[in-house]
Amino acid sequence: QRRAELGQARNEMWSGNRRRAARAFAEYLQGDAGDKSNRAVTIEYIRLLRYQGNYRRAEQLCDRLLRTDPADAEVLALRAEVLFWEGNRSFEARRNADQALALAPNLQAAQVSRIAALEALGLNHEASIEVHALLAKATSEPTSMAALLEDRLDQKDRIRSENAYTVYNDSDGIHDTGYQSLLAIPIHRDHALNLSVAEFVSAAPSGGVFTDGRNRAADREFSLGGTALVAPGLHLAL
Repeated sequence: QRRAELGQARNEMWSGNRRRAARAFAEYLQGDAGDKSNRAVTIEYIRLLRYQGNYRRAEQLCDRLLRTDPADAEVLALRAEVLFWEGNRSFEARRNADQALALAPNLQAAQVSRIAALEALGLNHEASIEVHALLAKATSEPTSMAALLEDRLDQKDRIRSENAYTVYNDSDGIHDTGYQSLLAIPIHRDHALNLSVAEFVSAAPSGGVFTDGRNRAADREFSLGGTALVAPGLHLAL
């Protein structure tokens, strides 16, 4: 019966029914998630919870496994990844990843978790060096997470621009248009110079109650600023 319950959980996960799979895994484990014999199944469940965004429960299960074996490098790396996705836990995520790498220096999951934590802390230059070194020596296809980090870090080394144009007509006949252009110029990857230009225009129909002799109003905005990394995880906006 236990084998059938586990088979059901995995079948639900492979078929994309993640909610049902999570319930099936929870029923299968039922308080035994920290048991060494259930380690592999618990890790499957943690990864499923991470995909679902249930980071709190995923962290709890990582902690339960680590109470059984504090030197489990795979679980330490997984906990670091969970904390990265949870947000605002980047220092702890980097610490877990470093612990995992001290135990298993070639564990790719730990290397990727460390790079993710470095990026979250704003240490983009260091993270970029590590992700390129990891991918250069990889003997197999890089994980999707490693590829995502490489792309995000490479973008931070380029001048980036964003343009937005909006048009809106309200019920009173007012026609609103807006344009905004943002430009970010990286400086040593960990810093940036940001430029922003915006214009908003409202036009009322001639003879309308909102016109009062005018049919156009514009508001132009310009800003110049920078972002400097003063300490890991702490940026100063200028």
